[in-house]
Amino acid sequence: MGAKDQAKHLMENAGVPVVTGYKGDEQSPEFLYAEAQKVGYPLMIKAVLGGGGKGMRVVRKHQDFP
Repeated sequence: MGAKDQAKHLMENAGVPVVTGYKGDEQSPEFLYAEAQKVGYPLMIKAVLGGGGKGMRVVRKHQDFP
């Protein structure tokens, strides 16, 4: 379960409810901001691999996204 994207995909395929989020390859700030608008706030930004939670950031409103 170290690769979060693979773990989430596995759980989705098993019918386990998962949190909505973006999981594509496009990583430009503009694109991610648009995706955040679709998901809604608050949201969490996290790296797919590694970090042990150190890279997680909570964004509570769209003005804080950048």
